[in-house]
Amino acid sequence: MFLLLITETSIKWIEKILTFNPIIKSLIKVMIMNAERTYRDLIVSTVAIVNERYQDLLHLGMNLVSYEDVKDGFFPFETGDMIPIYIEVFEASDIPAVQAIAHALPTIREIIFSLRSLNNITEEEIESMYETDENDISLKHGARELKEVTWTSLKSDVYVCLSEMVFFINSNTYWMKYGHEQPDDSEHDFFMPEPETYALLATDDTNFQPLIRLSKYLNMHRESVWSTT
Repeated sequence: MFLLLITETSIKWIEKILTFNPIIKSLIKVMIMNAERTYRDLIVSTVAIVNERYQDLLHLGMNLVSYEDVKDGFFPFETGDMIPIYIEVFEASDIPAVQAIAHALPTIREIIFSLRSLNNITEEEIESMYETDENDISLKHGARELKEVTWTSLKSDVYVCLSEMVFFINSNTYWMKYGHEQPDDSEHDFFMPEPETYALLATDDTNFQPLIRLSKYLNMHRESVWSTT
């Protein structure tokens, strides 16, 4: 069971960017400017990014399963309420996008815990990745224009969320292996990886194995968000 805090943002459903997120471009620039990033920095930032997208998927799953009720004015929660989220509710859903979330959550959670344990990553280190200063950028999505969220836009958000995890995992593991950012012309390959992409990232590093496994899993299953069955 999870607890979801209801905020003005989650009630009004601020729409996220449904194309390749500009925050990715900004983070790439930060990575390029900061050539002193250590191997540990990259591990911690990857865990922080995946953890944030994990939380996003919980919100999106809740929004999808309650979409019709909210539309009809039957959502019995108010700002500040804590909503218990049972993954069994997602698993029982016949909505393909929610099923995709239900299937992804345990794998994502397992790999987050595994990497945190393997590298002794503290909560403070993860939280520090969300701080913003003149040389950094928050991993959190900034405020977006408020407008009505559609069923299609919610499914798009799930797809984007999964795709961002694929990209960041591939991008950070490349830097961890080679000690520098990926080539400028490889962004599409890291979003839509082929076997050749994963061959480029292959290594015996114990941190890479769960990350690449997660990237491959998400890359293989994200198209199921659009299934009509």
